[in-house]
Amino acid sequence: MRDPLLLLLLLAGTVAATRHVPPRRSCRDHYLSGHDDTGVYPIKVHKSHTANVACRMPPSGSPQAIVTTVVRSALERGVKVKEARTVQWQLDDFTILRDTLERSTSCKQTIYVNRTERMPGEEKSPLPEPGVMLHSILGEQTYIAGEQESGSIELHGRAAGVLHIVPDELESPLNPYISASELVCDEFVRKHDECLIDGGVLIDTAGSAHAHFRFAFRTDASNQPLLTAHHEGGARTVAELTNDFFLSLGDGAEPLLVGHISDGKWHTAQIALDGTHLSVDGRGKIALPAHGAVKQVAIRINGWIMLTDPVDEAEGCLDSKRINKDPQPSHTRPFCAGAAPCECTMLDEQFHLLPATTCAHEESGAGNNEFTLLRHPDLLSFLMLPDTLSSSDSLRLSLAFKSDSDSGLLLFGEWRNTTWGRVQVHYHGQKLSAVHCTQQDENSIEICRGCTIERAAGYGTDTWTRVTTFADRDGQLFLTVDSEICLLAVDAEYDTAEMYKTVLTRGSVLFVGGMFNKKVHPGIYQEEFKAKFFENTREKLPSLRGCVKDVFSRGERVDILRAFESQWKSTLIKPEPEKYAVSMGCGSCSSSCPLHSRCRPSSPSLYPDYKCDCADVEQYDKGGTCAKQSIPPLSLNRNSPTAYRGEFAVNRKGVLSKIWIKLKLPSEPVSEDTPILHFFSHGKTVLFRFYLTPDGRLAVQVNPENREIYAPSASKFLDPSDDRIHLLTIEKRTPLGTHPSRRFYDLYIDGERYSIPDPSMTLTTIEFNLIDSEEDKGGCVSDLGLSFDYDEHRSIDDASNKIETANVLEHMAFEMGTMPAHESTCGVLDPLLWTRGGVPLGPLGHLIDHKPDGYEGQHGGNLSSAWILYSVILTTLLALLLLLCIVVYLCCMRKKKRKDSYDDDQERMLRDSPHSTDYPPIQYRRPVGDDASLVSDSIDRTDFSMYDEPKLHRSKVDRESMISFVEATADRPVQEATIVVRSATPNYAPLVRDDQSDL
Repeated sequence: MRDPLLLLLLLAGTVAATRHVPPRRSCRDHYLSGHDDTGVYPIKVHKSHTANVACRMPPSGSPQAIVTTVVRSALERGVKVKEARTVQWQLDDFTILRDTLERSTSCKQTIYVNRTERMPGEEKSPLPEPGVMLHSILGEQTYIAGEQESGSIELHGRAAGVLHIVPDELESPLNPYISASELVCDEFVRKHDECLIDGGVLIDTAGSAHAHFRFAFRTDASNQPLLTAHHEGGARTVAELTNDFFLSLGDGAEPLLVGHISDGKWHTAQIALDGTHLSVDGRGKIALPAHGAVKQVAIRINGWIMLTDPVDEAEGCLDSKRINKDPQPSHTRPFCAGAAPCECTMLDEQFHLLPATTCAHEESGAGNNEFTLLRHPDLLSFLMLPDTLSSSDSLRLSLAFKSDSDSGLLLFGEWRNTTWGRVQVHYHGQKLSAVHCTQQDENSIEICRGCTIERAAGYGTDTWTRVTTFADRDGQLFLTVDSEICLLAVDAEYDTAEMYKTVLTRGSVLFVGGMFNKKVHPGIYQEEFKAKFFENTREKLPSLRGCVKDVFSRGERVDILRAFESQWKSTLIKPEPEKYAVSMGCGSCSSSCPLHSRCRPSSPSLYPDYKCDCADVEQYDKGGTCAKQSIPPLSLNRNSPTAYRGEFAVNRKGVLSKIWIKLKLPSEPVSEDTPILHFFSHGKTVLFRFYLTPDGRLAVQVNPENREIYAPSASKFLDPSDDRIHLLTIEKRTPLGTHPSRRFYDLYIDGERYSIPDPSMTLTTIEFNLIDSEEDKGGCVSDLGLSFDYDEHRSIDDASNKIETANVLEHMAFEMGTMPAHESTCGVLDPLLWTRGGVPLGPLGHLIDHKPDGYEGQHGGNLSSAWILYSVILTTLLALLLLLCIVVYLCCMRKKKRKDSYDDDQERMLRDSPHSTDYPPIQYRRPVGDDASLVSDSIDRTDFSMYDEPKLHRSKVDRESMISFVEATADRPVQEATIVVRSATPNYAPLVRDDQSDL
C-alpha cells in the first residue's frame, strides 16, 4: 500500500519557491517554460481565478518524461460513512480541477476501505453489509459492495477524484470507514508524437482565429535565430538568441535580457499574431517593430521544437495543413542539461570556456580547482590575484561557490591606473548584489552602479551557484547568478557603505572570498602588505565561509593553486600555507545529509570535522545521522493528560541559532490576546512569546517591556478552521555591522518571512501556556526543537563551541514519565505549506453536507448578498420578459413554428434588456471548430461551470429546450455573447475560447 504521507514528504523535500511565477494552464506548461523544479505553481484556465497546485517535475527533458500534478482532498482524513457527504478539495476551483483531470494522460487515486473489526470469536453478521457509491468529479460511479473486505481500491481515469460518498443505508453500523490518497495525474511532456520536431517548421497563421501562436523549444546553442515572423506587408522580424542571456530583434536595437534560455531546458515562446509583441517563458511582453499582422512563423533552431498551440495539437501537428516541416534534423548530440561530462560553455564573447549554468557541479575532492575558505578568529581567509584588473572594459569575472553561511563576500577588485575604480560582489540573506564604482581622479565624484538578484531560500544553502559580472561591447555591466541576469544601473538599490576600499595608489588587485579587514595576531603578515590593503574599519561583509572553484579573471580561468602559492609567499613573514584559513578541496560529511540540509564545519577549527546540520530540515542529530521527531504530540489543552505543565530548563549556553515549533492551533477563536508559548531568559525576562489575537492572527512579540501589553513584532492571519500543522521558525542572521540595531532574527510562519529584533539575551526556560477547551479543539505541539551554532570569534579550544541540536519535546515527555496512549498526530500534515517564498497550497477542506447540485467553496462561502439581490432582480426581469414573449407569441407569431418563435423572442430579450445598448443582433447558431468551446455542458449534476464563476459570466438556462444564453460582460465582449444549443451529453468544454493570450 502506498503511503500518502511518504509521497508528500518526498514532494516537500524538493520544493522550489515559485511566488513570482506567472500562472499557466497546467504543470506541463510550467515545465515547458523552463521550470524543472518540483514545487507549488499557480494554475489558471481561461478566465478562472488562479489556484495553486503541487507539480512534480521530471529530472530529464526527454519527450518521454512525465509531469505529475498532485491534489489532495478532505477524504485523506477518512470518514465513517453514516450519511451522504460531499468532499472538498485543496484546489477549490472545479474548472481547473476538471481541466486537470481531462487533459492528463492518466489519473489515479487509491481508496482505503476499513470494515469494523469483529471481536475474537465473534461471527460475521448474517445481515448483508451495505455498500457505498462513490461519485467522481467527472461523473463516474464506483460501487464498494458490502462484500468488499478491508483493503484498497485503485480508481483510474475518470473514476479518480472522489466528490460524493453515498451509502446504501444511512446510519448503519455496518457502513465502512473510508479514506483516500491524493489525486495523482500524469501528463507526458510530448502529448503527440507528431508535435515534436527536430529540425525546422513553417506555420501559416494567416487564417488563425486565435490572437497568439505559441510553441516550446529546447536548445543549448547561443547566437542563433529563435523565430522569423513574416508580416502581411512583406516585412520580416527575426528574433535571435545572442550571447546566451539576450534576445535581439535587429533594426539596431539593443539586445534584451531574457535569462539563460539556451541552457538545454524546455522554454516557451509566444507571438501575438497582430505583430505587436513577443514573450519568452511568460516573462513580459517584448514589443516588436511595427510591421503589421503576422501571416507566417518560421522556426529553425539547433535543438527541438514542440508544437503546443491548441490549433496544432487539435489537428495532429504535422497532419495540419498549415504546417510545413523541414525534414533536416538540427541537433545530433546530447543536451547540456543532465549530460555528463558537460562540455557546454556560455558567454563565449566575454569568457573562454566558462561552464554553462546547467552543467552538473561534480566534486573533485582535493583537486587544485576547489578551495575551502573558513572564518578563523586569528587568520585571514581569501585568495588574492594582483594586477588582474585594468578598467571597466576588462571586467570579466566569474566564480562558482557554495557556502553554509547566510552572508559572504565573493569578489572585491580595485584598480588605479588611467582611471580609478572598484567592484564588489557579495550576498546577504536573500540578496546577491554587484556594485561597480568609477572616478576620474581623487577629486572627482565617484559614480556607482549596481543591481541585485534575490532568492527566497537565500544563498547559504551549501549548493553550487555560478556568478559572473562582465561588461559588453557598449560598456554596460551585468551580473548573472546561474540562469538569471540583471543590468547594473545608477538608480538601482544598493549600498556603497558596504563596499570595501583600500589605500592602493597604483596597480590593481582582485580578492576572492574575503578581504584584509580585521586585526590579526602580529608576526604573521608583512607590514607592506598590511599597509597597502588593510582597511581599519568594522568588518563590512564577512569573508566567505565555504568552497570556491572555476575562478575567472579577464575572462580566463585562474590556476587557483599557483595563485595561492604565490600569495602566501609574497604576503607572509614566514611563508607557510597554514597562515591562511584556506585549504585545498571541499569539506564533506561522512554520511549522506537529508535533502536541503547543509554539510557544515562543526567548529571554527582550521581543520574541522564536517557534519550535517539537521536543524535545517527540523531534525535531530542522532549518532551522526539526522532523525525526525519520534514521540507523540503534547496538548495545549489544560485539561488534557498529555499537557506539559512545567517549565523546561535550557542547559545549553551556546549561540542560539534556531527555534522551530510545529503546532496545530486551537480550532476555536479566542476572545482576547492569549499566549500559547513563552521563551524566557534569566529572571523571567521574556525573549519571545507566541500568542493568538481575537482577529485570528498568530503573533510573535520580542522582549516586551510590559508583560501585560501585547504589541506584535510580527503576525500572520491563520484560519482557526485550518487544522493543518503550522511550522514556525526563528533563525539568527548574520548582521551587517556591529550596531545592535543591525542584529536580528528571521521569523518564518509557514514559509512567510518576517524580521524581528535580536533580544541579545540567553534562552534559559520554555513554558507552554495552556488553554481551557475541548480535547479535540485545544491545539497541540508536535515538534519543538533548538539548534545551537558555534561562535567563530570564540576560542577554538572550547569544547562546547560546536553545532548541536536539542529535542525539547522529547525531554518534556521524559520529564512527564509514562503518558497515556493518545493519537500520534493531532493535525493534518501538509509539508508544502512550509515552502519558503513559494505560493501556498490551500487547506484540505472538510467533508460537508451532500451537495449533489453543485459545489460549495472551500471556506463554505456562497454567493455574496449583493449577488443574491442581483439574481432576484434579474429573475424578476426575466419573468416579465418571458410574459412579454408569450403575449407576442399569441398575438403576432401564431402561424410560425415554436422553434422560430422562441429564437426571435430570445433576440428581443437581448435587445430590450436593461443591460443592452445599440449592439447588432446576435444570430442563433451552433458553434463548430474553434467556436465549439462556446457550447455549454449538459445538465449533468457534476457540471459546476455555470455556478462557480458568477463574476466572469452569467448564464440563463432553459432546461427543457436545452438552450443556453451566455451574456456579454466586461470580460466577454458582446460580439462573443451567443445563444448556443446545449449538448445532450457532458463534454465539460469551457465557456470561453481556448486562447491563453492573457497568461
